[in-house]
Amino acid sequence: METTIGSSSKKRKGGVLQRMNAAQDERRTESSLYFLLMAMYAKGELSGAQVHAIAKAGQEDINKTNDGFNVVGLERIARLQQSRNLARTLAAMMAKDSDLPMPMEVHIPMKGLEDGVPVKSLLLPHEMFAYFFQKAGAWQSCILPDATKLTSFWTNFEGHPCFQDHPLRSIPDYKSSTIPIAMHGDECPVLGVGKIWCKCVLFFSWFSLMAVAAGQGFQKAHIYTWGVWEKFCIQSQPELLGTMDTFFAIMKWSFESMFNGKWPSHDWRGVRFPRDSKEGKRAGKPLANGWRGCLVQLAGDLDYYSKWFQAPRWSNRNKPCSICKTTFRGPLSWRDNRLNSGWQSSTLTPTTFRSHFSPACPLFQLPGVTSLTMAMDWMHCHHLGWLQYLFGSIIHMLVFYLLPNTHLNNLAQIGDFIKHYQKTHHSKHPYRMRLDKMTMFQPKKGYPKLRGRAADIAGLHAAMLELWSLHMDEANLQHRQIKLVLQLNNQIQNLLETYSPTFGYMAMPAGPGDEVFQKGLQMASLHNQLLEYYQNEEIQVFNMTSKTHFALHALQFAKFIHPFMVWCYKGESTMHRIQVLWKSCLHGSKHFQVANKAALKERHLLWLQERMG
Repeated sequence: METTIGSSSKKRKGGVLQRMNAAQDERRTESSLYFLLMAMYAKGELSGAQVHAIAKAGQEDINKTNDGFNVVGLERIARLQQSRNLARTLAAMMAKDSDLPMPMEVHIPMKGLEDGVPVKSLLLPHEMFAYFFQKAGAWQSCILPDATKLTSFWTNFEGHPCFQDHPLRSIPDYKSSTIPIAMHGDECPVLGVGKIWCKCVLFFSWFSLMAVAAGQGFQKAHIYTWGVWEKFCIQSQPELLGTMDTFFAIMKWSFESMFNGKWPSHDWRGVRFPRDSKEGKRAGKPLANGWRGCLVQLAGDLDYYSKWFQAPRWSNRNKPCSICKTTFRGPLSWRDNRLNSGWQSSTLTPTTFRSHFSPACPLFQLPGVTSLTMAMDWMHCHHLGWLQYLFGSIIHMLVFYLLPNTHLNNLAQIGDFIKHYQKTHHSKHPYRMRLDKMTMFQPKKGYPKLRGRAADIAGLHAAMLELWSLHMDEANLQHRQIKLVLQLNNQIQNLLETYSPTFGYMAMPAGPGDEVFQKGLQMASLHNQLLEYYQNEEIQVFNMTSKTHFALHALQFAKFIHPFMVWCYKGESTMHRIQVLWKSCLHGSKHFQVANKAALKERHLLWLQERMG
């Protein structure tokens, strides 16, 4: 009897489980989101990382629903009807949801835009500064992650030549109440990337140097301001400001407000706001409870400085530099890099720079902004300038003179060595290009120049030293000089990384700062000796351009501000983000409308990032 009951109980229990499993199977259904994501991945519309991120967010929503929560937001979008106005409806939702300041509505003259028609595409720095202060998380992540480092920054930076007689010095508590600000600008390819007919957007962003010092990523550090299709820009006329002068005048007004730490009482044209207007009611009130921001550095490449700030053209032999009075030849030659050579004592000052060149850009009317404010970018000047020619020439010497096989086999051997060395030594930035054709280092005309991204070139310093040491002729003086150049470059890189912002150094200590500059001078002097020797031998290697000189300026000022604080790596990452952003706004839009849509999307993105932390 007991056995029967026991067996009957087991059968009944098994039946229940089977029925439960069957019921669950009947309720199983395929995920609509899964099919959509995989279809978009198969089409190439989404990357694997994007598919994973969306699926993960969807699953989190499902889990919240199972826990009894009502998940809001997604349903609002799902209820929208597919139509020609869907994008407009989404844009209206973005404008309504976010509490960030709306893009400024102002007329900026440009081709194809009627007089008086406003654009709504400028995210003003002083308004964003004030907004971030109201949001503690955004202020900490984007503006001032660590207030204890602020005084230290100004203590180091006050020795910089651009800070001589700076108006900020007259403010007693500036070291504890002023955020150092930099502004970045560059041209970003959007249409026809890589083609001869490529169309570029000139875009601008600003960033707190304290956020960079804290190691914040480019999405939090660089705050987008404005962009414009370069082909639609017009020049200023005697009675009319052009596209860029209008923009820079607005930026001057905005940065002045940030410097004063108060809401402006006049608009960018100098017209007083009506007392009853929103702007008039807050005029003169603190932007951020006593905090102020000061534009102390401009970041960009040399072409950007020359084109938009009227800086001396870097290839000009008589006047290539905006920081000193160097020339190509003569007692101030930038090729003379002996200790205390002529150009080193010809540095301009904030009171004398206009005798060298006089920029018309309104930004140079800001307190303390001079030619010395233009930071020499370590990425463009060293990695994408000096080192490209140096490494290209060394590979040329190996391929054509030192290695025993055919040229292509020699090049392949070099590529294999670099790949193995960097993998073995866990290089942070491995060289990702394939050395499988001669044009990778030897153009059809001109000096050898190694191709690659800035990070690719930067990561080669140790591998190139080991490669050359392995194959050089120790009895050859020039070979020993090449090795010494590579050793100096390796030492400079190690010093910069040892005292980098990653470890809390916003400027290099005085001793290592002087050392890194002296090593840079020695490296440049040896490079010039190699150039002259091989020119006499009628071998075209070791080209030396004025970018070497600008890299030395970056090292010269390293004890006031670390080159990594103002280099353009974060700006280049921002460029890719802007490229994607602007491409998404192209469909059915006029050129000025693209900028409007991009500003609205960027505003919403900042709001989402602030909410998500």
